[in-house]
Amino acid sequence: MKKRIFLSLLLLSISFISFSQTYYVSVGSLNLRSESNTNSEVLAKLRYGDNVEFISNAIVEGWYKVSIEGKEGFVSNQYIKRGKCIKSSYPCWRKLVACALRTTNQASTSR
Repeated sequence: MKKRIFLSLLLLSISFISFSQTYYVSVGSLNLRSESNTNSEVLAKLRYGDNVEFISNAIVEGWYKVSIEGKEGFVSNQYIKRGKCIKSSYPCWRKLVACALRTTNQASTSR
């Protein structure tokens, strides 16, 4: 009986744990914006390979609320990919990461 109660409580507590989701910027340049539209203030310029933590879907479809280095803002979801990008100290790390992640789209965007 005690084991069942313990297991039930354990499973219940696990269901409330929020697992963070890491994404990385998959284009050369991406704006972190204050709101989920292209007319809002640019809070930061993100570069290819920067890792961001997913917070939530924005009210406007096509945008994610994310955080990076203590800043929270919005990015277009078409320019980030799920996973973690591990940058190398090698001078050509962008090419190495692109090969490792099989990512070929590095075009810049104003979104």
